[in-house]
Amino acid sequence: MAESVVWVYQLSSSEWDQESYRLSVSEGEPVAWPLGENQAARQPAPGERIVCWWAKTGSPEFGVIGWGVVDRESYGAGIRWRPKPPSDRWSMSPLTSPELEAAIDTVRGRMRQATLFAAEGANALRLIAAIRGADSDGGDLPAVGAGWRSRVPRPIR
Repeated sequence: MAESVVWVYQLSSSEWDQESYRLSVSEGEPVAWPLGENQAARQPAPGERIVCWWAKTGSPEFGVIGWGVVDRESYGAGIRWRPKPPSDRWSMSPLTSPELEAAIDTVRGRMRQATLFAAEGANALRLIAAIRGADSDGGDLPAVGAGWRSRVPRPIR
């Protein structure tokens, strides 16, 4: 079995306001974004998980605002992904906790101003566990180490 990878896509209020995110990103609908600076040695691959983190700097709210799965091969300087539940809820009230912030900081390392980071192996599992722990209604969340599937399969467009 391949090592678990979770991509962290970091958003900033200086680049995109939270209201635009809420209007533009909906569970199950494909999203295409620029990659910006990628701190990993490779690009995201289809089926890998992605977590959207709203950075603290300049943001009225910060934390996890969504997650999903990479939908197709990354293209040039972009990524295509599909948000999964409970992303719509988190976009209205970003998810955070001291444990989640620590897990994100570990993934970002010393370079915290990039756009894309890869959490691999134990760091990926720690990040998913921190998300589960911070979510007060974790019923929609897959177990740590479980497959990444929504409850209702949606067709790919």
